[in-house]
Amino acid sequence: MASVNDRITVLFADICNSTTLYETLGDRDAQRTIGASLMQMSAIVRDCNGKPLKLLGDGIMAAFDRPEDACRAACEMQAQLTDYFRAGSIRSGLRVGLNCGSAIAQDEDLFGDAVNIAARLAEDANVNQILTTRETIETLPPQWQEMTRPVGQLFVKGKREQVEAWQLIWQKEGLTIARFEVGTAKQTCAAIEVRLGDRTERVDRDRPSLTIGRVEENDLRVNRDLVSRQHVRIEFRRNKIVLIDRSTNGTFVYLDSEQPTFVRWEELVLKGSGWLGLGQEMSPEEPGAIQFLCSRSPEVSDRSH
Repeated sequence: MASVNDRITVLFADICNSTTLYETLGDRDAQRTIGASLMQMSAIVRDCNGKPLKLLGDGIMAAFDRPEDACRAACEMQAQLTDYFRAGSIRSGLRVGLNCGSAIAQDEDLFGDAVNIAARLAEDANVNQILTTRETIETLPPQWQEMTRPVGQLFVKGKREQVEAWQLIWQKEGLTIARFEVGTAKQTCAAIEVRLGDRTERVDRDRPSLTIGRVEENDLRVNRDLVSRQHVRIEFRRNKIVLIDRSTNGTFVYLDSEQPTFVRWEELVLKGSGWLGLGQEMSPEEPGAIQFLCSRSPEVSDRSH
């Protein structure tokens, strides 16, 4: 019989690049690696007073009575699995989404809005990232709230309004993108203009996130064969503009006259001006090239098109 739980925290954790693992490790070793990872995640859920509900091929779904227990489990998963993958020289990581809300429990499974949002957060997270919602943050003790920061708005299928997503910081801030910031410590950027054809979008403190991809739900749609459904996100982050790639084919980033930097499931700080090639190298004159211009002043200066 179905029952309604008005306050439950749902967690999804997915192992990234599982297809690549099978290609690089072989079927047997990849299956062993994924199986060991799922067992480790299930044990962490139990240790943090949660309940593993089901395995999802290369991921896990779990439920917690207290959102702080879900946060602790998410952080433990990221820390332990990062060490496990690094020790085995395995190029993988976790994407985690968690959300507190109402859900329907039936036959050892959960359904409802809170579940859908948690799953969408895990899908949208970058490698080694934990995403949650503002509503979940508000239910946490102060020490957990201090470990979060906003990352932008998400589209969730079936919901008319966007969801305000927040990141739970499980490691010392800056480690994720530190290697891309060498030599740019003094670089600050108050805003960025992104242009494709006659369409221009702006990211700044007031609008801290922009998504680019193949489907209509993105802020900037690029309907080309090598472009993923949600290819990249551009964020305003502490006076820096950061590009986050989550695509299949990666992004070629051209900074001014420099040689392109290839980014795939990684982050890169943008500066100055240049253009992006989604999924392939391209010249700035090609129809799919996305121009960008960063500004250190409150307003982006005019640019001839």
